[in-house]
Formats: sequence, structure tokens, C-alpha cells
Amino acid sequence: MAETDLIKLYSKELLGLASGLDKIVTLDAPQATGRARSPRCGSTVSVELAFDGNRIAALGQNVKACALGQASAALFVPRAPGMTASDVAEGRA
Repeated sequence: MAETDLIKLYSKELLGLASGLDKIVTLDAPQATGRARSPRCGSTVSVELAFDGNRIAALGQNVKACALGQASAALFVPRAPGMTASDVAEGRA
């Protein structure tokens, strides 16, 4: 990847999203938890979920990631409540 591509990738918008993320949010009584670690860069994201039926009611997270990972979390976190597992899978695809 050329240096100019990296400059374009790390745009002000992406960096703004990354810096606006509450990196640690915990739930009092999560019903499910998950953790993923990138073997390439060492970034980790942990999530806690509470459900209302089959829909996400609340989401907690602990994000220790680069700007790309933080921006991705910043996009997902406000959209997660109300989503089903199928919604999440579709978004991932």
C-alpha cells in the first residue's frame, strides 16, 4: 500500500469516528460476551450483550484497537440495539 493510500484511508472522518468512541462501556448483567483479537496487529475487541427476546437491547464494549477498529466499533455500537443475529451477520457480510 502506498503512503498516499494510507493518508486517504486515515481520513479526518475516520479519525473523528475513532476518537469519538467510548472505548470501555460495561453492562451490569450481560447475557452474552465475546472477544476477538487480530493476530496481525494485536487489536482486541470485547463485547457484552443484553437481549430483549432475540434482539440486542444493550451493548457494552472494551475496544483496544487501531483507528480502523475503533471507527468500525463507533459505527456499529449505536446501530446494534434492536438488531438480531441475522442483522449482524448481514452487516458483517
